[in-house]
Parts: sequence; C-alpha cells; structure tokens
Amino acid sequence: MFNTPTRNHISVIVERLKIVFIVLIIVTLNILAESDSDIFNPEYWRALAATAEGVQDYVFALSGLGFAAVCGIVIFISFLFWRKTYFYIDGSNLIYEKRTIFKKFSKLAIVNISTVNIERSVFERLIGTSKVKLDLNSAETSEQTDFTFFLKAPLALALQAEINGKKQGLLNVEPSSLSGVNNLSGAAPATEQRRGLISFSTAQVIRHKLLTLPIIQGLVVVFSLLTPVFFEPDGAESLSSLPIALALTFGGGLIAVIYSCLNTLGYKVEMDSNSIYIDCGILKKTSYSFELSKINGVFLKRPLLARIFGLSSIEVAVVGFGNEKQEIPQLCLLVPNAKAQEILEICASDFLCEGVLHKSHKSAYIIGLIKLSVTGVLLTAAGVIVDNIYLRIGAAVVFVLAAVSAYLSCITKTIAYDGRILAYSRGIFSKQTSMFKYGDVQNTVVKTNPITEKLCSGKMVFYILSNMRQRLHFTGYFDLSIFDNIGKAVVNAKDTSSNK
Repeated sequence: MFNTPTRNHISVIVERLKIVFIVLIIVTLNILAESDSDIFNPEYWRALAATAEGVQDYVFALSGLGFAAVCGIVIFISFLFWRKTYFYIDGSNLIYEKRTIFKKFSKLAIVNISTVNIERSVFERLIGTSKVKLDLNSAETSEQTDFTFFLKAPLALALQAEINGKKQGLLNVEPSSLSGVNNLSGAAPATEQRRGLISFSTAQVIRHKLLTLPIIQGLVVVFSLLTPVFFEPDGAESLSSLPIALALTFGGGLIAVIYSCLNTLGYKVEMDSNSIYIDCGILKKTSYSFELSKINGVFLKRPLLARIFGLSSIEVAVVGFGNEKQEIPQLCLLVPNAKAQEILEICASDFLCEGVLHKSHKSAYIIGLIKLSVTGVLLTAAGVIVDNIYLRIGAAVVFVLAAVSAYLSCITKTIAYDGRILAYSRGIFSKQTSMFKYGDVQNTVVKTNPITEKLCSGKMVFYILSNMRQRLHFTGYFDLSIFDNIGKAVVNAKDTSSNK
C-alpha cells in the first residue's frame, strides 16, 4: 500500500497556520497586559473610537490586507511543502523525501523504528484524519518525535500495521517463536489476537488524577500567595485581593485536572506475546504501541495520597519514545499494590530484582546533618536580622521540616542488585522504585567527597537511553563496594539498549 510515494493529508497545512494564530494571541495578550487597568474604563474605549475616526480608512484596509497577506504566504509555502513532500516504504526502509528548494532525503531502517503511535485531536477526528508519530532508537532525538505524518484514519492504522509487519519479516521471527516477551519483533503474527491486560473506568481515572496531585507544589503556591499578607507593610490590602488570587489558582488547577481526565478516560492496556498497546482519551484520542523488548526501565510509583489507600502505578521507559509533550507510557494507572505486582510479573518479570536490600550508609546521616546545620545557621541569621514574628515562626517551622525530611530521606533510600537487575528506591512523600537491566545502563559515575571517601561510601549517577525526564538517575549514599560490583556488572553486560 505504501510502496509508492504518499503525501500527508492536506490538513497538515492547518498545523502551519497555528503558528500565525499563536503569534496573534501573544501580541493581543501583550497589548492587554500593557493596558489591563484601562480596558475596563469607558473613557479608554471613547478615546479609541475617536482615534479610529481620525485615521484614514486606507490604514485599516492596509492592516487587513497585511494580515491576509501573511496568512496567504503561510498557506502558499505550506502548500508547496505539502505538494513536494512524500514518504513510502522501499524494501526494508521507510523513505521520507522533500523535493523543495532545500531538498531532504531520509532513509530510515524499519528495524530502527522504535514506536509507531497514533494521535487524534478533536479537530482531526472531525475531519477524519490521524497524526502518526514515528520514534527511532536515538538518544539525540529522544526529546521529540522524529517524524510526523497526517493521514486519513484508516491509512494511519494501515501504516502502523505495515511497519510493524515489515519489522517482523525483516527480523526473521518465526510465529512459533513468539511465545516469550523478549522477542525483537514489534508485531504479532496476523493470527494472534490481543488480550486485555487492564482497563480503567471513569471513576478510576478520576481517582488516579486526584491521588497523584502534587501536594507539596500546591502548598508552596498557596504559601507564596499568603506571603505578602504577613510580610508586606500593606498586608491588609493584599488580604483583600487574596480570594481572587486563590480562586484563579484553584480554578486553573481544576480546569487542568478536568482536561487531563478527559484525555485519559477510557484508558485501556492490551498486549500480545511481545508488544503493549495503550489507548485512551475522549478529547484527544491517543494510541501507543511499543515492543516489550524496547522497555529499558520500570518505575513503580506510590504518591503520598495513593499510599494511604494502598495503591501504586507503573511507568516504563521505552527506547526512542518521543517526549515533546511529556509522554510517558504507563502500564497501569493507580491500582492496588497486589494488582500492580501481578502486572509487573506479566509484563516485566525480567525486571524484578531478587538481590538483598541495602539501606543508606551512615555517611548519609552525617552529610544530612551538615546540610541541616548550614540551613539552621541561615534561618537563625534571617530571624535575627529581620524583626518579624511571622518570619521567625516560619523559620522555625522550616527548620523542623528540614530536619524531619533529612532523616526520612536517609531511611527511605535503598538499593538492591543481583546478576541481572539494579533496583533502587527513594522518595519521602512520593515513593518510587526504579528497576533497570545492566545492559540498558549507558554509564555509571560514582561521586565522593573527603568525608564520604574516608567512610568508604559515595553516591552513584547513571544514565539510560531515554527522554530527559527518565534518562538521569542518582542514588543515595551507599558502600563503595556495592557500586564497584554494580559497575563491573554494567561493563560486563551485553548492550540491550538498542535491542540489536
């Protein structure tokens, strides 16, 4: 079907026009920001009308023509790009070609395509199109989608199926061998049916969004809004505007939660013998698919509120998964801990670590005490210099919270390793256990200072091939012998990050 040159759907031109409208919105907001105190004044509008009457009509005509000309130029250039841009499948390669003045010819080995995802916004659903997003096994472009195509919805599904089918054929995977979860192919045999792993009702989606709200960040925002009331001379005046500020803050947060819920409703996870398929969303329908063999990190997350109800969620790092919109595949939303463990055993049993759990080294407490002492000195100095009872009370509260946090930070950090897997846990309020195969770790760096080195301890920093949010990882302070063993295991392990 895609062996001959194929164009994007013409709706791609609308994507180009979005830039024009965004610029206009920014300009309008800037104008309103400069005159926000005047636009509600009747005199402002009378003066504006008088000014308009004194200006020749051709000025307005020219401004209208100028706007039309800008839109026309954008449409014309976008039309040329659309007419001269093609993609097609040539044997084992996907070809992407621009035949414009600035020619571009990209040949992508299909076996290097990590994920083929489909996204449909409200506008795209109205006109019957889909956005197909291709991601490659590349660290350089892991922060963005590598290639995006706009196609009719049936063609988008056909392209996804054809690429996955080509990968299976190119890797010479026999259908009889697709019984495990570690095969290299990204597509199941045509006769194999997907089976449902888990699905979530509307109530469960809302529960997930509410229990994963960032409580600490919210408290910081509220505290910043209350600060002027206690520390500024005109605190009474600030207090009068506080209800409006709080209403806007919580109103904006509520809208964000509702929008996020609408894009997560209908969350469903399916799988076959070697791939995961995720579908979700009402406003923006999204379909993710990736191979189990492309998973190079598993994260068991337990936010503070979720821990109260014994719930956990599972995220995964997938090689090449574009992340320009903070897209992170979730094997499941919040579920009971026993159910989360069951899903881990089904989808990521090769990430479960059987090693002994090691707690933080005693040097972690010493370093924490030093940092706490410095914090105490700074807070004491601020309380002495500034004669404000609220500041002194706040400083005392901050010091107590810092002391409790330093202690909890030490006792909650753990690390475990065996012959295949490295796993570490961290988090005071929102706990997270991260699991990696040695072959997926790009490099390790052990950091020490004069105190920890004398105590034969340090902390380790390491990277995996993933987007920025999931790429960098760092542990707490542990015995150097532990890091030495892990470092040797990483060096000796076969590279699995590219799954070749």
